[in-house]
This record gives sequence, C-alpha cells and structure tokens, in this order.
Amino acid sequence: MKVCVYIDGGSRGNPGPAAAGVVVRDADNSHTLFEAGYFLGRTTNNQAEYQGLVRALEDAARLGAHDLDIRSDSELLVRQLKGEYRVKSADLKPLYERAVKLLEGFKAWQIRHVPREHNRRADELANRAMDAGRDVALPAQPQPSAAPAGVSEPAGSSGPWCRVKLNSSPGPQCPTRWDPSAVYAFGPTTPAGFCVYAAVPVLALFEHRSPVGLTQPVRARCPRCGVNIEIEPLT
Repeated sequence: MKVCVYIDGGSRGNPGPAAAGVVVRDADNSHTLFEAGYFLGRTTNNQAEYQGLVRALEDAARLGAHDLDIRSDSELLVRQLKGEYRVKSADLKPLYERAVKLLEGFKAWQIRHVPREHNRRADELANRAMDAGRDVALPAQPQPSAAPAGVSEPAGSSGPWCRVKLNSSPGPQCPTRWDPSAVYAFGPTTPAGFCVYAAVPVLALFEHRSPVGLTQPVRARCPRCGVNIEIEPLT
C-alpha cells in the first residue's frame, strides 16, 4: 500500500512545550487513513519535527504501508533526509538515525518539502496537542462506501457512539496519562486524555459511513502497551 504522509512539529519557546502532527492519507491523497497530534513535552522545534517523522513512520508501518510519499514544511529535515545537509546537532542525530532505521523497513519512500499552507492539517493537530498537553487523535474520514448489510445505523450518529473504559493497568510503554477510573465517551472525535494507540481498535469499529450499532460489550487491546479496554454500547 502506498500512502501520503504529512508531518509537522513545533514548540512554544524553542525549547518549550512541543508537539507533532501526523496525517496519513491514501495514495490518491483523497482519504485520511489516520491522523493524530502527539504531545512531546519540552523540546525544540527541530526535535519536534524529527519526532513527528518518527511517529509518522511508526504509524504508517502499523497501517501496512510499504511505499511512502512524505511531505514536510521543514526544509532542514527534508534536506538532511535527502543527504543534502549533514546532521551536525547532537540532539538531532539519534532522531535522524531512528528515522533512517525505520525507513529501511519500507520498500520505497520519498520525501519532499511543501509550503506551510500545504501542511495545515498536520500543523493544526500539533497545536491541538500542545493546547491539550496530551496526545489527541481523530477518527479517519468515512470511506465513500455503504455500510455492509446487517449493520445498524443508529439515529444521532454525529453524537457519542460508545463508552470505553480500561480493564487493566497500562504497560510501561504507554505514552498517555490515563485516568484508570474514567469512562470515555467516543463520538466524532476521540475524547481528550484517551491514548491515540488504544483508539485504533475502537475506531476500527466505525470504519464505514456511520457507527456500528453495538449490542453488547466488545473487548480489545491497545496495540502499543497491551492495556485491555472494554467498548460498551450506549443505552
């Protein structure tokens, strides 16, 4: 599968509170497969750009992509990945090496510099994560296909779809400050404070035009840290 990947990163203060935005779209650039904003803590603009690239490569691999068209408005990052600039910064070198290692796992890739106005969505997601002080994720745009036969389409599908709660403690790899006692209401946007990785199996239930009408709880696991979650129907 070939995908288009948009990345952005920034910090408020340089260094300061920082985040990265990632948008993964299909090869025709017509449908969003995944998008998220990642809160990075305190770091610099350039480090945030590279961390955005690393997160994007991890997300693309998880989606099963093998051919990447990467787009960034960071001229420094693009030129360094193309080998036109050397990576002299000791802070950037480990991130650069991590990105190169991840790129080796794809059959083909290219990276290009785009103007900031062509990268607005990734920038918006990065700013949302900075504003929230946590990772944020949004469900992919609906595919232009009908839901399969037998799938119910409940009224008010623009509202909450289901409730999600944790059934176990997060693993040490978990990047999110979970509230283990909270119950999260999922709807058109992923609720604040919910891990973007754990959101993947939840959003997979709603990959068609409208939400699947759940009739009983469904259990799933976060693909990153393995925390058990329970997805409950609305009553």
